[in-house]
Amino acid sequence: MSKSMVGRPTAYDILLILTFLVSLAYGLVYLSLPWFPIALESLVATLLFLYYILSKKPSKDGLQTKRIYRKTFHIIGGLFLTFFVMFYSPFLVVYLVLSLLSIALLYEALRWCILRKPIWLSEGLQFFGVPEELRGGPFYEAFLGLAGVLITVSFFNKEAAICGLLTLSVGDGMSGLVGERIKTPILPLSRQKTVGGLFAGLFASSIMTMLVLGDLKALIGVLLGMSVEVFSQDLDNLLVPVSSALAYTVLLAI
Repeated sequence: MSKSMVGRPTAYDILLILTFLVSLAYGLVYLSLPWFPIALESLVATLLFLYYILSKKPSKDGLQTKRIYRKTFHIIGGLFLTFFVMFYSPFLVVYLVLSLLSIALLYEALRWCILRKPIWLSEGLQFFGVPEELRGGPFYEAFLGLAGVLITVSFFNKEAAICGLLTLSVGDGMSGLVGERIKTPILPLSRQKTVGGLFAGLFASSIMTMLVLGDLKALIGVLLGMSVEVFSQDLDNLLVPVSSALAYTVLLAI
């Protein structure tokens, strides 16, 4: 269990928030990135911050509710990145993900290596379902997910990247949501993935992929990505988008 939480922002919290804002401003002003994605990311961050501040009893939510929060943000964040890949340059997504990765690494270094105690943002992360304080260590799955997005966007073409991102966001996200809410048997050779979660994720990501790409070959990429999700355990955020994009790339080349 973690130490008691901090009731007000510290200098470290302010540093992290300012670093995030500066990274967005730098991309907007000096790299001439499009203003709409930057404004959208800033708006979402502000709304989440206000929601957390205005919540009277954030600590009363159970573990299942927090996991649902996390999976919901997983889906929304992945759909935003997919939208950006569809309508903007891949460099935009790479820059945004690298900015988030840098801020996350800075936070983890402060929390677990330098200060070795919670800061004000720690309770906010716990409120939104990040289980670090319960685990007593960094949430590595987030870094794997960001790395998976970077590889997918950087090394695959636009259509394959979209297939991989939709499989990760909608497929993996819906699998987790349904698995939390509806109790079905655990899949063989899996520690926690359920039959209901697998079919829900496969169905949802297949529908979204067909709506966006309209190519039946992409369904094979979705199927492979969701199959990998079942057996990859804690590496799923890294392996799902890459395997899905790779499978679709191979099929496009045939």
